[in-house]
Amino acid sequence: MRQVVSHYTTWIWLLLVALTTMSWEVGDGQATGISVSMVTPVLLLVAFFKVRMVGMHFMELKTAPLPLRVLFEAWVVVTCGTLLLIYFQVI
Repeated sequence: MRQVVSHYTTWIWLLLVALTTMSWEVGDGQATGISVSMVTPVLLLVAFFKVRMVGMHFMELKTAPLPLRVLFEAWVVVTCGTLLLIYFQVI
């Protein structure tokens, strides 16, 4: 059991679970102190951070060849940025 808890992927998984719980609370309107207009951008940023964490740590992109890693990182940034830009243009 000690080996499981001390392994870094366990901590990454726990972080993903915590972020999912936080996203659920924010998206459901249970979180206080966050304006309604900022809910979507916060959820998008959290979602793409989670995508990056899964890609890097569970799909082993952190040890992939540099061009593949750069392509993945660029996709995350460009896609998230585009969705945020579209969101703020609509508001």
